[in-house]
This record gives sequence, structure tokens and C-alpha cells, in this order.
Amino acid sequence: MNKSKQNIDHRAIYMVAFNTIMDNLALFRKYLLSIFFVFLTVMLSSCGGAGSCVNCAPSLVNVNMDTNNGGIANGAVNVSLSPSVVLKFSTPMNPSTVNANTITLTTSPNNVLTVSDNTAAITNITANPDNTTFSFSSASPLMQNTIYYVIVNSGVKTSTGVSVTGSFSFTTGDFSAPMVSIISPSNNATGVSLSPMIQLQFSEAVNNVSSANITLYKGSDIGEGLAISPLTVGANNTYNFSPLDALQEQTTYYVVISSRIKDNSGNPLATTSFNFTTGDFTAPTVSLISPSNNATGIASNSIIGFQFSETVNNVNSTNVTLHLGSDIGPIVDIGTITAGANNSYSFTPSAPLGGGWYYLVFSNSIVDFSGNALVASVFRFTTDHYEAEEM
Repeated sequence: MNKSKQNIDHRAIYMVAFNTIMDNLALFRKYLLSIFFVFLTVMLSSCGGAGSCVNCAPSLVNVNMDTNNGGIANGAVNVSLSPSVVLKFSTPMNPSTVNANTITLTTSPNNVLTVSDNTAAITNITANPDNTTFSFSSASPLMQNTIYYVIVNSGVKTSTGVSVTGSFSFTTGDFSAPMVSIISPSNNATGVSLSPMIQLQFSEAVNNVSSANITLYKGSDIGEGLAISPLTVGANNTYNFSPLDALQEQTTYYVVISSRIKDNSGNPLATTSFNFTTGDFTAPTVSLISPSNNATGIASNSIIGFQFSETVNNVNSTNVTLHLGSDIGPIVDIGTITAGANNSYSFTPSAPLGGGWYYLVFSNSIVDFSGNALVASVFRFTTDHYEAEEM
């Protein structure tokens, strides 16, 4: 009987202890749940309530490049030099914070400018009615073939004061047509050799440079086409070629470069032509008109006439001399040399000539207008006095 009562007393004690523990655990769970709700309320109020946002998680507000309404995509290439940039925010923004001071368009990926970097001024910032989309453009054309970065800094804020940052990029395209210049001979050059090496230079790397697209014409840019050598490539986008056959003297030739030549972006060259004129490389010649060379029995007071193959300079009694007996014999005074038509000249000796052979000598100091010297020439004749002496 006593043992049974003792067992009952122990069970009662255990039951009381268990109930106490359960009551305390339920109370702890109640307090823990209350604390969680208080924490959640504080977090929600700080990131979405009426108060300002101080430490919101970045994932709650974001910004992206928007391709709608003419906007360009992040990472876009071959972008125009006057693009429209559209930024899409995930929540309404304070429009006064979206401006040229808080959004930068720059060639610097970290917005820290160096000497080689460039920042483009932005303009025409506009917002949609709910202030979630903002568009802008550059105030002046951007540089070609350049990576630009759109940097949204922490000065951009939501309507509740949340700072929003972001960084995006795009690359502009190449929209300039290549240009070409003639290096040798220069455009409009004169006195060019009859077998010139012609050198062209393009402003950038180009394609389709061949004898089909670079042509040489005689007389005009649509004149007689001439065969040229294969083009060879030099440094700095230069190309060289030569006419296969010698050119003609004192003739104008045209080098025509076709618009089928394009740069690596497909921009065509404007059809371009250059011209040059070959020089005069032939020495002038002279012939004796009267009397003829080796003539005999010429009157002692005859007029002596001669003619050059082209216009020449320095025709005077120093460079045209008359000698008795040989081409280095005594000089005979010939008086004044008179110019006639068709590059002809004449003189009459100051006194009647006597008997003997007379030699008319032309010096190589006589030159044509291109500076080509006359080959020294000698002619001879005898007078009627000489014939009488022989008899």
C-alpha cells in the first residue's frame, strides 16, 4: 500500500514538471513570433514605407538599358554617333536626381578620366509620366569606333530616396568613307617620267584594291585605258603600280580610283581621279636650210638659214658660230641672228665670204624649254669664190 502511494506521488511530480515546461515553451514561441513580426515590420517600413531608404538591398531597385522607343541595348555595337539612350528603372524615380551630373556618358569604364578619355555632355533628358523611364542623347556627335560607358551614380534616387547605381556600355560604329591621295607623282604634276612608279595612299585599311578598281587613262579620265602592273602593298595603306608600257612625252594621264573600294565597315570610297603630265625628254635637233649641208658654189653674200625641231633658248652668236677651214678654225663675224617662223633662224655674214670651206657650229648650250640640250652639231658649205680658186 505504501509503495503504490509512493509511485503515484512521483507521477504527479513528473506531470507538474512537464506541464510547466510546455507552458514555458509556448510562451517562448509566442515571444519569438512577436519579435519576428516586429523585425519584419521594421524592414518593410525602412525599404517601402513612408520613411527614407538608407540601407535597402540593391536587388529591390534596379536600372537597365531599354531598347524600346529607339533606345540602344547594353553591349550594342555599330551604334550611331548620335544615339538615344533609354534607362528603365524598376520603381518611380525622383526626376530631379536624374540629370547630367548623376548620369555620365564617358569613355572611361570607371568614370575616372585620364588624358586619353573623353566625356560627352548629355542633353534632352526626358521622363515618362510615371518617372520610371528616362531618355537622353549626347550634345554632340560621339567618336567613331569607341566604347562608351553609361554610368548611373548614387546621386540618382527613387521617389523614396533610394540610391540607384548602374554601369552599361556600347560601341559606336565607323561611318566615315575612306579617302585617297596620290603621293607620287603628285596631283597635277608635270615633267613626270615616262615609266613612273605611281603610289596611292588610303586614309584607312580598305578592300577591293586591284587593277579592276584602279585604272590609268590617257588624255582624260574616260580616255584610252592603259595596262598597269599588279598592285603591291606598302606600309600605312599605300599601294604601288606602274604602266606596263612607256608613256608618251608631254601627255596628261589620269589615275581613277573606283567607289568599289571600301573600308572594313563597308563605307565606299567616293570615285576619285588624279592627273599628271609627262615631261619632254627628247633633245632638240637642228638642220641647215640654206645652203644645204655640204653645198658648194654658194654666193659669198648669201643668207644662211637653219631650223630647230622645237622651240629652243640661247640662240645667239656665242652658241652659233661660223668658222673658216674647219669646225675649230678662225671665227667669221656673222652679225645678228634673226628669228623666223617655225623655230627657224637666219643671219648674213658681216662681210662677203671668201673662198674655202665654211663650218657652221651649234653649241649644246642651246636647250629646249624642258632643259634638254642640243647635241653639238656641225654643217659645212663652200662659196663660189672657192670654186673659182679651184679652177
